Amino acid sequence: VKAGGGRIAFDGNYRPRLWSDAATARAWRDRAIALCDIGLPTLADEVEMGEADDAADAAARWGAGEGREIVVKLGAEGCLVGGALVPPPARVDVVDSSGAGDAFNGGYLHARLAGAAPAEAALAGHRLAGWNIGRRGAIPARDADAPYGQKVPA
Repeated sequence: VKAGGGRIAFDGNYRPRLWSDAATARAWRDRAIALCDIGLPTLADEVEMGEADDAADAAARWGAGEGREIVVKLGAEGCLVGGALVPPPARVDVVDSSGAGDAFNGGYLHARLAGAAPAEAALAGHRLAGWNIGRRGAIPARDADAPYGQKVPA
């Protein structure tokens, strides 16, 4: 991928029931982090693994400052991008939080590929995640309010 000019994005998405123990999960996660250019950890996952106390700690553990772009997702509080908090543009009524992180990642990465700066891309991620959690299911049916294909400011 990198040899062809591509970048690698990785979301740790820690689920304890899928691992024999947290140490094994951390070891495999760390191998993936070493290969990625964009890290998309969720603070709650990092805390559950015993790897971070706060968003800044999680960003540091994922390699912020080592040439990696790290976006620490904080749920309803927003995300930490480049050491700065980027809150969601609006609060939404949660119908189903399934898929919120994946929706954020998709919106963020789409915006970055379109040339948006990280903080602007975070807002795009928040918009898509906000739309997603306002509907039932991890992959809700597309509707007129879906923020797909929005022009992303450069």
